Parts: sequence; C-alpha cells; structure tokens
Amino acid sequence: MRRATEPTQLPAAVPGEQRIGPAYVVMLMLGSCGAFMAYITVLAYSLAVRVDTLAPGRTEYLGYLTGLGGAVSLLAGPVVGVISDRVRTRFGRRRPVLVTGAAVGMSALIIVGLAPNIGVLAVGWVLTVLGWSAAMSSITALQADKLPAHQRGTVAGFLGFAQQGAPVLGVVIAGLLAQHGVLLTVVPGLLGVALLLPLVLFAAETDTRSAVFDEPLSVRTIVRTYRYNPRRYPDFSWEWLGKFCFHSGLALNTTFQTFFLAHRLGLSVAGIAHAVAWISVAGVAAAVAGSVGAGSLSDRLGRRRPFVVMGAAVYAGGSATYAFAHDLPLFLVAACLCGFGLGVFTAVDHAITLDILPDPREAGRFMAIAGLANTVSRSTAPLLAPLLLAVGTDHNYTLLYLTGGSLVLAGGLVIRFRVKGAR
Repeated sequence: MRRATEPTQLPAAVPGEQRIGPAYVVMLMLGSCGAFMAYITVLAYSLAVRVDTLAPGRTEYLGYLTGLGGAVSLLAGPVVGVISDRVRTRFGRRRPVLVTGAAVGMSALIIVGLAPNIGVLAVGWVLTVLGWSAAMSSITALQADKLPAHQRGTVAGFLGFAQQGAPVLGVVIAGLLAQHGVLLTVVPGLLGVALLLPLVLFAAETDTRSAVFDEPLSVRTIVRTYRYNPRRYPDFSWEWLGKFCFHSGLALNTTFQTFFLAHRLGLSVAGIAHAVAWISVAGVAAAVAGSVGAGSLSDRLGRRRPFVVMGAAVYAGGSATYAFAHDLPLFLVAACLCGFGLGVFTAVDHAITLDILPDPREAGRFMAIAGLANTVSRSTAPLLAPLLLAVGTDHNYTLLYLTGGSLVLAGGLVIRFRVKGAR
C-alpha cells in the first residue's frame, strides 16, 4: 500500500496527547446527534411506515430496502473515506465531505417522504444512505484526527449518549407526524441539519490546499482502497469480525422491531409510535448509563476488552427477554438490558478501533473499513431475517431475537480473546 505523504502543517492527521477541550466535544456530540437523528429515525421507524403505506402487508420489502441500502453503503464507504483523506481545501479535508453528505441526505429525505411507489422509495433510500453515511463517516474521521488515547473512551461514551438519544427524539417527532406525509421524514432531517451547524461553522480544520500525495486521486487509487490484507493487521481484522458479529445481531433485532412490536401487541404499524417511543426511552436511558460509565471507566483503568464482552453478554440477555415477551412491561425490561449492553459495547469498541488504527494518516480509509462491519451486517442480516421469521410458524420472532442475541455475544467473545493490541 502506498501511503499519502502530508506536510508538517497538517498535524491533525496524527493525533497527539494534548487533551481536546469541552467545546469541541460538545460540537462533536451535537453533530453526531444531528446525523443520527436524520438517518436512524428513517431506518428505525419512518421507512417501515412508508413501506406499510405504499405496500400494506408486504413486510419483506423493508428487508429488501435495508439490504439494498447496506449494499450501497458497503460499496461507497471506502471511496468516501479515501476522498475525505485527500480533500484539499482551505476548510480542511473533513468538513467539505460532511456538508456535501448532509445536503444529499436532506434532499433524499424529501424523496422518501413523497415517494409514490416502492421503486421511488428505493431511490430515495439509497440516496439517504449515501448522504448521511458520508456525513457520519466524516465525524468519525474527525475523532480519529483529534482524540488522544486517554480521552477516546470518555468521548466515545458521550458521543454514544448523543447517538442513542437522537433516534428516540426523532422517532417521537416522526410518530407525531406519521399521518402527515413528507413531514414524517423532513422534520427530523431539518433538526439534524441544525445540530450539525456548530461543527460545520466553528470546528476549525487545518488548511489542506498544500497537501502532497504520492499519486493523484484516480479510479485506480480508489480501487486500491478496497485491497486490504487481514494478516498484515491481525488486531484490526479480528476487531472487525467481532464488530460484524455484534452488529449483525443488532440488525436482526432492530430492523423488524416496529413490525415485531405491532405483532406482539396486536396494534397497527402506525399505531405503535407511542409504544416504540417508551421502549426507546427506556433503552436510551440505559444506553447512556452504559456508554458514559463504561467509556470513562475504560480510560481510567486502561482496560477495554472486559467491558466489550460484558456489554455483549448483557445485550444477549435482553435479546432473549425480547424473544419471549408479549407485553409492554417486559418489553421495557428487555429494552433496558439491550440498551445498557449496547451502550457499554459501542463506546468501548469504538475506543478500541481508534487505539489499533493501522495508520492514523489514513483515518478516513481505515475508519470506513471498520464501518463496513456495520454496513455489511445491515445488508446481510435483514436478508436473513425473513428466512428466520418463516421457520416453523408465521412470524417466528422468537427465533429471530435468539439468533440476534447469539451473534451479539459471539462478537464480544471474538474481541475479548483475539484482539491482543488492546488491554
């Protein structure tokens, strides 16, 4: 692999040990909150409502759409990452990609809200994935550029708080607008854009116009970004596999949650917004406690892997509870367990990824490769879900959630016992 050579005036390419200030952390939190609100709200709720409106009873379309979005993200992620690493502007290398992604994503949300049929909805969803994935990957790359090792767990925990809370607020808003057409998708998107503005306007980046690279950006250069030798970076590769297993289980549990709750509670898809909101609030409250607490504690103790396997085990317990639940109180218990486990795992796992990043100067590329564990799982797990749901009886959600929990636990165990570069 030929590395980019950057001049000394770009110190942000390799993070040092200087602590970043609270103002920058707040801007990262707001930016993450905005991007996640705009994107995850559609994935978690609005897309299911639109599918139910355009094709009543055809729940398999949701799996196909989310699978398609994951496949597109899989192909585009590394490209966006390498472009982000090589952007040369007076505004830096991350901010232009962030702004462009948000603009594309916001425009796509309008298409999703106005789509007259499943075909147009698919186009809008693909553009939504492309735009908001680019925005989120830019924020992630900024963390790799700026965060010193002793702050990664703590900041990841606070960002987990923002990322967990944003979809809940988005789902609550979308639930209130479920019968109002395009507003269902546009209003959460506009709020997301507003939360991104401080990061775009006030988080200064180094001027990259004078950056020098070994070779110009070309199709050949982009194709090379997909070439990756797992044996060269074993810790990064095992961490990727563990992340993939965890997010595969997470995708099985969350993609069909709206239909699952409607089925178990005997309500319509559009009529369970309040139940989804209460369950989401319970899960997010637990996730905040898990992410902030585990992230800070992992920095203080200098230990990461024990927290990851603990988070996976707790989440698996919550998934098993979901599998056999048939009423709202038990759903709330399951949401708390899953939320806490998710918060612990994601905060500390993110810190591990930053700790073992093969080359911080190519943070955009390698963080995009790490992110593929999430996007690949989102494209494959929803395609597996209809097969699990059809086993034995109609809508076998019990098997779906037990399988999801097992994959989550497997992911935690892989990271705990195979990633040697993190304690």
